[in-house]
Amino acid sequence: MNNTPLTNFDINSRESVAAFFKFIIEDLDLNFHPDTPFTDYTCLVTDRPTFTIEAAVHYDILMDDCFMWCDFHREDIYEIAMEALTTSKQ
Repeated sequence: MNNTPLTNFDINSRESVAAFFKFIIEDLDLNFHPDTPFTDYTCLVTDRPTFTIEAAVHYDILMDDCFMWCDFHREDIYEIAMEALTTSKQ
């Protein structure tokens, strides 16, 4: 399981959504999709969950915040995710 300490993000701008996505990609080392719940990610080697339930719930809430912010501000969450994936340091 990923032992990275839980990190909080204040989702209040396009940049904060992108920063959260970069964190997922670079710090959590996850090739993610915004629609995938964090409980669904598993380690390919061990077939065990990537995240604890606590971490998965925490990051799912942040992802929900991203969806809400993007919906309210008419931003395309998938476009932001693709930009984060293509510009990440991985």
